[in-house]
Amino acid sequence: MANRTELVVSTGFDQDQPYATLNIASDIDFSCKLLGANIDLKQKQYLCQLEKIPLNAPQFSENVFFKIFPYVKDDVFYISILANYKSHLQKIQHIDGRTRWIIIGYKKKLPFINTKKSKVGMGFDVKLNDKKLFFIDYISADKKLLKTTKNNPDTRLFLDIKTLYDDGKYEDALNKVNFI
Repeated sequence: MANRTELVVSTGFDQDQPYATLNIASDIDFSCKLLGANIDLKQKQYLCQLEKIPLNAPQFSENVFFKIFPYVKDDVFYISILANYKSHLQKIQHIDGRTRWIIIGYKKKLPFINTKKSKVGMGFDVKLNDKKLFFIDYISADKKLLKTTKNNPDTRLFLDIKTLYDDGKYEDALNKVNFI
């Protein structure tokens, strides 16, 4: 098995509040943990450990939310992450046989999390660290919460695509997505 490691940082806004996600994926199983937090500065430090040095080892990187310091010690590859604001670490279930972790950096509140279910049933509940929490509404192509009003053409198109997908008509659903 190739030892590929991928590190992707994405940024966005939720209700005019900036956030960033740091996605870390590898072909080889690995762990990430919280090392500590500076309560006064609201900074947390995370450490991810890979038993093998990846073929495409990530390099130092930083943005407003994260400073990422990859290094090797005793033939073990580490990724040290300093979160400059509030943050949340979550292991994602194995997808395509790869281990994935995500760190969400935010300033005020965890993005896209609602405390109540969507009135039109377009939300889905989520689990953070095996604890069932709130609901996340669907997000539009422009990374904003999908407006779920009755006459909204985006809502109608979304529901059409979702119905095609749920019915197993994947090619038709993909054609509608490509139409967007």
